Amino acid sequence: FFVSQQPEARNVHQTKEFTRNLPPVWVDEKQLQQVFFNIIINAIQAMQDGGTLLLQTELVEVQGKEVVKVLIGDSGPGIKPEDLEAVFTPFFTTKTQGTGLGLAICRQLMEQQGGALTISSRLGEGTRVVINLPVSTDVPRI
Repeated sequence: FFVSQQPEARNVHQTKEFTRNLPPVWVDEKQLQQVFFNIIINAIQAMQDGGTLLLQTELVEVQGKEVVKVLIGDSGPGIKPEDLEAVFTPFFTTKTQGTGLGLAICRQLMEQQGGALTISSRLGEGTRVVINLPVSTDVPRI
């Protein structure tokens, strides 16, 4: 809802591919919301002339543990390889506005909760952010 209220989202088509009946994850809901919001706003701002925002979830196994994988992708111009190395560095930004703290904080929040945040990008093809969230072992599955 918050994302759709952004003026930049006007020309962005959303594709949602959510896996049903995912197990519960063990993360702070407000912090996760902050991470999603930041990454989605970055994606929308990267698609200044419109494009496609991909939101996808699935259950995967990473290093022998189940995690819920959340993929947020955009069809923007992509990130230069030399900039991709620096996107998690505090105060690094390629934008005219912002502090350059967003992705650094997002990664830190996910790692503090036992998750992970990675980013990949190709010039002319867009960017993909993958967030792996630890599945809660304390909650029985339905």
